[in-house]
Amino acid sequence: MNIEEKDNSLLVQKLQTRVKSTFEEFGLVRTKLIVAVSGGADSQTLLDILNSIKDELSLTLHGAHFNHGLRVPDSDYDAKIVEELFKKYHMKYNIESASLKNIFGTTSSTLETTARQFRYEFFYKIAAQETADAIVLGHTSDDQAETVMMNIFRGTGLQGLQGMKSFSTRQKGKHSFALFRPLISTSHEENLSYCKISNIRPLEDPTNSSLIPRRNWIRNSLIQDVKNFYPNIVPSLNRLATMSQDDYKLIEELIDKEWNSVVSDTIYPSLNSHLSISLKIKEVLSLNPSIQKHL
Repeated sequence: MNIEEKDNSLLVQKLQTRVKSTFEEFGLVRTKLIVAVSGGADSQTLLDILNSIKDELSLTLHGAHFNHGLRVPDSDYDAKIVEELFKKYHMKYNIESASLKNIFGTTSSTLETTARQFRYEFFYKIAAQETADAIVLGHTSDDQAETVMMNIFRGTGLQGLQGMKSFSTRQKGKHSFALFRPLISTSHEENLSYCKISNIRPLEDPTNSSLIPRRNWIRNSLIQDVKNFYPNIVPSLNRLATMSQDDYKLIEELIDKEWNSVVSDTIYPSLNSHLSISLKIKEVLSLNPSIQKHL
């Protein structure tokens, strides 16, 4: 084995070990997972790594691909390629299509937001149908940096600076869904290298090079410009997200500690068990302004 082959082998092993360790850290062994696959380098790397560790961790994989119908016929072709991937890995799967260009005209949201809403609703639906333990997503450290940057512009405060968590939950009606991002500490560049080494051909969405969607502008223009002055901007923003998550946990503990002393609740049986929640204003105003806002 020459030096290049050894380096390639080490990269593949490093990413597989990293993902495996993340699964073990969150206790996600012997679980059923919905794997979200777009067909790009990140999701294909995720899919291949999960396939390599599934027996060791007793994972059951179920593929999910959402065709937004924004680049017909290219998006239909991508869906067929992803379907072949699922078959290659001997997975059960669901693929759903929509024509978001028509739907988008009836909403006040951006096309990017509308696409995300429909995509996640699809993932939630499949997770409920399959009684899955988690939905696994291929977000990377680059995605995390972009998210934190977007939230800075939005002025979302400490909550937004957390970015995306490795493991989080979403409540949809009666169901609670776990979202898991085992590649959140892996860069897109590492995933591209993994694909090249593993002879994986990721699909490329030409719209990703457009600067019109805000995330694309941040990814392709703003962050690239900032790198001229701060080359480590991506790991720095990821470090900011991690620190913010730790700080937010502390605030949540303080809120829980103060909750019972400043909040009173009453259930009215005559009003179909309607719950009334009241804040004790004097007690609230005596607290730190940060705690007040979070309460």
